[in-house]
Amino acid sequence: MNRSNALWLMFALLGVVFLGATAALFAHESSRPFGWITLISAIVIMASAWLGYRRSRL
Repeated sequence: MNRSNALWLMFALLGVVFLGATAALFAHESSRPFGWITLISAIVIMASAWLGYRRSRL
C-alpha cells in the first residue's frame, strides 16, 4: 500500500467513526441536532475519501 492510499484509507476510517458518533447522537432526543451535523460531516468526509482514492488511481 502506498502513502496516498493509506491517506485516503485514514479518511474513510474517520468517516466511519463519524457515522458511529452519528448513531450515538441520534439515540438521545436532545442530541439530534448535533447528530444531523455529524451525519453531514460524515458524508462529506466519506465522499472526499472516495474521490481522493479515485483520483489517486488515475
